[in-house]
Amino acid sequence: MRKDNKENIGWVPIFGDFEIKEGAIRFRGKHILASTSDEPPSAEGKEKGQAMVGFLLSSLTLADGDLSAEVEFENVTSETICELAVSYDLNARHIVTAGLGGDPGMMFTIRELGSPRNIGPGPWLYHRFGGDRTGLQPKKKYKLEVHFRGTIVALDINGVTVAMTTDVFPPMGRSRQVGIFCKGEHLITIHSFKVNALKPKAFVVMKFSSEYDDVYNDVIKEICKDYEVSVRRADEMMGPGFIISDIAYEIESSQLVIADITPTDNPNVYFEVGYAVALRKPTILLAKNGTSLPFDIAGFRVLFYENSIGGKSKLEEGLRRHLNLILSATSI
Repeated sequence: MRKDNKENIGWVPIFGDFEIKEGAIRFRGKHILASTSDEPPSAEGKEKGQAMVGFLLSSLTLADGDLSAEVEFENVTSETICELAVSYDLNARHIVTAGLGGDPGMMFTIRELGSPRNIGPGPWLYHRFGGDRTGLQPKKKYKLEVHFRGTIVALDINGVTVAMTTDVFPPMGRSRQVGIFCKGEHLITIHSFKVNALKPKAFVVMKFSSEYDDVYNDVIKEICKDYEVSVRRADEMMGPGFIISDIAYEIESSQLVIADITPTDNPNVYFEVGYAVALRKPTILLAKNGTSLPFDIAGFRVLFYENSIGGKSKLEEGLRRHLNLILSATSI
């Protein structure tokens, strides 16, 4: 585990009015008037417009781990929002957020902006939402914690897990910048912003036998150790429960999957590879030289290897090349 929280965090307000002072972050929200002045005022007598939106980007990055902060609202309206941005991709213009507000009627949400799977009318893809916004109270501190594991995002409020999804757009193993998303007409104060980065995790799929154990122990484990990637295989899992559920969770919570698809008559391996592909999980396929691949796999890039000293060296080189691409710091 790596503690990546730093005292001197760099901050850049992408938009909105933020003040960073004495360890506290203050979003100074206000009402933004509409561009035309001839529109009639609202029923409350307020001129047409909307609450200010703010996004504060930090210098910290996260591939897998946790975000936390304490949030306090000066006042709460139907537009008040404070979320932790657990993944920001500048190149793809994509953000994953979780926190308080997010939807006019809800207390909390987990959502994505810029998701390629969003076919709805609005810009946001909502994964989870709930609670009653009337439960949000001004002058009360809320502790937000967001846990990010592969494609799993879980949101805790004051120590209680209130939402979880396994369907966020995959981060492709790369570290992404984190930050704070706010919206409102009043002051929002954020204290104790912290990041706890964890080692990336690879789930390994292969037949359990001595001839494949050598590839797992001598090549995959050793190379992943060089990249500070933790490795796990299904036969290393312990405890009660359904094996298939445990395997599904391991794939969902991993940054990437490494699969040896020889022999081709092993349905378990192909089921797990299929699930990883369905989740758009970065998947590195290995196979012994001479393996005749099924039609559905033949179009994928596969690292072919042979059981020899030279073959091991080539497999190591290929595996490093794939890991360099998947775990590169940026998506550009």
